[in-house]
Amino acid sequence: MKKVIEYIRSNPNNITVLDIQRSLNMGFSSVIHIIDELIEDGLIESYENQRNIYKVKKVEHMIKNIQYYKGEVLPIVGRPGIGQESISLNIASEYSELNPRKPKDVLIFSPIQPKIDIQTRIVCIQHPYSYHYLKGGYMKNKLKEKANGFIRGLNFSHLMVDDTEDLDEKYIFNQMLDRDNVGMIVMLDYDFISHKVSVPFLESIAKDYDIPIVISALVSRDVEKRDDYRPTRADIKNKHLKAQDTVMLVYREGYYDLDNYDGDAELFIDRRGEVIREELFYCSARMKFLLPSEVTCKSTSKKSGTS
Repeated sequence: MKKVIEYIRSNPNNITVLDIQRSLNMGFSSVIHIIDELIEDGLIESYENQRNIYKVKKVEHMIKNIQYYKGEVLPIVGRPGIGQESISLNIASEYSELNPRKPKDVLIFSPIQPKIDIQTRIVCIQHPYSYHYLKGGYMKNKLKEKANGFIRGLNFSHLMVDDTEDLDEKYIFNQMLDRDNVGMIVMLDYDFISHKVSVPFLESIAKDYDIPIVISALVSRDVEKRDDYRPTRADIKNKHLKAQDTVMLVYREGYYDLDNYDGDAELFIDRRGEVIREELFYCSARMKFLLPSEVTCKSTSKKSGTS
């Protein structure tokens, strides 16, 4: 499976079963089985209804091809409050909607922030609501009722927020045993629980269940000693996260400018030392990162302490 995914990643055009067979020296039945799984996961689709000709599904997500990270731990890191949690929740939301015909559960562990706060943030990511207006009760009654309906609906969705404070490896392992449809795990505020939930443990879960595990974590203050404030892999605090195949590093200008909290942002995707820079825009009202093509946010709300 991994070899086929890597082949698709490096050849983002139409592919055939024969291409995969020849390139990877695999049997026809093995390739067909993997192709069926990739179609089910929403990665590829048939090309103009022609048998055995496929193309990579071109779906524009903020974080492209997150489904390729099955079996991996994916750290999303930055300074406290810069936005790594917002990106993690955006990924969780997109992943839960990836294949509506056969959705998978996304477990979001939040040992520091209350469940209702995380659910409110998810709703503001999915819908054009202001997080601070919704939390503060400043919205008109009908609009507030509708937003609260979305929040309540998350309790019955595939986005499952768990705010257990006493989180440890045994608890996570038991949660996995209790469910047979988990497609992703998201760990928020990881630095606060790293002494109880190790990266090697999460790596074993990711591999055993063949799922991506997204972790929001911190970089050191060394970033702020540089003129451009851009983080690098070397700035990641946790040595095990630093060693992952892929790490994502968050930077946004508004974090260092109290008068302009909205604004341009950057995501540096470092995969085995090869760094790709993605341009984003941060909308503080929704606490969401947007693609440049999605930018309609004109919020002027001031900086808060939540990422």
